[in-house]
Amino acid sequence: MSYIPDCRTDDFYNYDNLEKDGKTIIDGYDFAIEDIKNIDVEDFLDPSVDLKYLVAHHKDAIEEVISEVLTRLEMSRNELITSMIDGQN
Repeated sequence: MSYIPDCRTDDFYNYDNLEKDGKTIIDGYDFAIEDIKNIDVEDFLDPSVDLKYLVAHHKDAIEEVISEVLTRLEMSRNELITSMIDGQN
């Protein structure tokens, strides 16, 4: 398995070293992730689901799933930036 740098802290593999098109893509990616972070879970629940019950009994599991999704999205962002920089002239 290859090493993928943290593109928010790496000196070379980072947003500032992307070409214009790459920056546009990452801007869109970041915008989409922020939109995901702001989703109100209640909007997606079936009205028959008791949200208070879910939160009261499964809050840790819900938070763990959200954290894992955001971690994987950040890893994908790092892979995307790394591959774009490696593919630049």
